[in-house]
Amino acid sequence: MRIPPSPSSSLMLATTLAVLALPAMVAAQDTSGVGDIGLTLGYNAVDDLDEDKAGVGFGVIEGSYSFHVAPRVLLGFDANWRMDDLSSDPDFDSDDDPDSQYGLGMHALWELSPDTRLGGFLAYGDTKMQDEPRNDQYDYYLIGLEARHFVNDDLMLYGQLATGDKGRNGQDDEEGFNDGKAVRLGATYFMGDQSAFTLDVEYATADPYIDGDDKGEFMGATLSGETRLGTQAPLLATYYLRYDDLDSTTEGDKVTELSVGLGIKYVFGANTSRDAARAGRSIGTPHLPARASIWTEYLD
Repeated sequence: MRIPPSPSSSLMLATTLAVLALPAMVAAQDTSGVGDIGLTLGYNAVDDLDEDKAGVGFGVIEGSYSFHVAPRVLLGFDANWRMDDLSSDPDFDSDDDPDSQYGLGMHALWELSPDTRLGGFLAYGDTKMQDEPRNDQYDYYLIGLEARHFVNDDLMLYGQLATGDKGRNGQDDEEGFNDGKAVRLGATYFMGDQSAFTLDVEYATADPYIDGDDKGEFMGATLSGETRLGTQAPLLATYYLRYDDLDSTTEGDKVTELSVGLGIKYVFGANTSRDAARAGRSIGTPHLPARASIWTEYLD
């Protein structure tokens, strides 16, 4: 998988790595928290349902850290960085085609009971096109509500409801994640202490998204899992299948992505996926705003 470096991508990666390193340093001093850090490599099949199609590699670095700031109040942070090797395909190697992205999240949750947490989150993300000035590229921010509930010891349900917008104008102040909305629902089934499987669905909109009068409608579904490896350290093998549909509804253009990812994740503060979830490990933030932002200019 060829992923060409660039100064902006390096800066985005360095920023994310700095954020990921912070929880690990805190955890070294305070073992009451729970978190993870992981690496995923995968294959992304991209189709604009017209003439352009590609199958390219991608890489993701991600991590999280959550801890109690009061007996029933949980604070959490997460970060991720992703790069797709689209520049290696002649259908997607233009200056304003996608290159990389990163996202940061902060969560504050009140423990209503041992099984239920309710609160809110903030998120910021930025994207990079292959060769455009920073001011021409699209970012986004979100503010939202979050809930997690254990139906029983083997099943956790969660949901997020968010509103947001973009910070920079990008190439056009009426394009990108303008007046954005996002809904995310998920269920995680814990198969004993060995594995956990999650079904996660998202729906988001932006209005306007393209040309000042075209609404964007975005849908995504992810089936993922993680399995405890037979090592002394709490290492998890991770894997997922994801489908995203990014549609500029009145423009008549759309992009679909079908991604398969395999990775490794180190968990600290817990020995199993269920223990980590019980302790408050972050569920992250909606991913569709980032994909909608990074594909804005291609869909224009």
